[in-house]
Amino acid sequence: MTLNARIKKLSFLTMFLLLIISCQGTSENSISELKFEDAVENNRDILLSNYASDIEYIPLETSSESIMDGNQSDFMIFDSNIYIASQRERCVYSFDSEGEYLGTFNREGNGPEEYSALFDFEFENDGNGGIAVLGQKEVKRYTLDGKWVGKISIEALGANSYSRLFYLGKGIFAVKGNFVNESENYDKLILFDLQGNEIKSARIGAPMVAQLGEFKIVYHSKMDQFSDSFNVLNISSDTIFSYDFDLNMRPAFRLDCGKYEQKLKSDDFTQKLIFGDYYPSVSNDKLLIMSFSYPKDDFANLRNKNTKVARSYACFFYDKSTRKTYIPKFDTKYGLQGMTNDIDGGAPFLPEFSVGKCMYAFFDAIDFMDYAEISESEQMKEVASKLTEESNPVLVKVTMK
Repeated sequence: MTLNARIKKLSFLTMFLLLIISCQGTSENSISELKFEDAVENNRDILLSNYASDIEYIPLETSSESIMDGNQSDFMIFDSNIYIASQRERCVYSFDSEGEYLGTFNREGNGPEEYSALFDFEFENDGNGGIAVLGQKEVKRYTLDGKWVGKISIEALGANSYSRLFYLGKGIFAVKGNFVNESENYDKLILFDLQGNEIKSARIGAPMVAQLGEFKIVYHSKMDQFSDSFNVLNISSDTIFSYDFDLNMRPAFRLDCGKYEQKLKSDDFTQKLIFGDYYPSVSNDKLLIMSFSYPKDDFANLRNKNTKVARSYACFFYDKSTRKTYIPKFDTKYGLQGMTNDIDGGAPFLPEFSVGKCMYAFFDAIDFMDYAEISESEQMKEVASKLTEESNPVLVKVTMK
């Protein structure tokens, strides 16, 4: 299959955890221990050059046709091109590997060959290729140039709502469905064919409902695909499970929180330690990077932008070769957490997704210009000199060693 990567730029209410299941040097049935307490104690500078050989800043072309609204919800690389979806605008922007604008996929509307919602999108990477759009209870299919292919009704699968769409090849899709009735509320991973017939399904956990003042926050099971498996973390579980395409399950990672275990198990949202609810997680052959949110007073040695709120967030790193965990120090100069950029002296780098031997992150144009001004990176300064406050984001690309 063509390797692709996606990033869900949603709020932490709907953020989905992206995880890899293989750990270098471990057997297929072993469980890798993610020692969170050790990560808290190892709050230190992490040099980007330890893992990467090069960094590149790619400004996405800005024009009247390509200007984005800042509400990007999904990201994918397909055949070396960059695709960015906006749920608000219900369209997908495309750029080449240098950031040049290629076009916008937009079939929004109420007609039979149009979609009224864009919850997720996926590429069909066999045959002649195509793009599939997940709507309320249907999947609509198009060619890569936007021509109509057909509709798959998934209403018969029985879920109240659907999220996360995956194409497995040979006309088989997978989707995550949420089921609610008088006695239960649970999530399922469902495989289905081009006629919308269920092939196989598996329960993958129950959502957690947290009360925050007048608001209720629902945390669903976090799920994503890597290679030939799906990876799932339930919000109150300490184990990340892997499902193959036959939906056989095995444990892949275990979160060892040490003295913070009760924070993970707590039913009190204000006191709970929650993994994967802000930034999506990133994984490759060298690193697993997971976000977490926490009661700020319990982690006084950690700092980030949210210093005035009761809960805060950060990321911890798992080095797959040493099997050690770390939390990068907060950089007070930039107001950012991430790996110290000792490659070109630019802003700290915190990857938002990984594909092949590269890791990526986005900077808004305004932030990028501010960071470039105080950085020592000539490359950042050169790119920033061509930006305005209305420019599209800058894609930061890091090549791994």
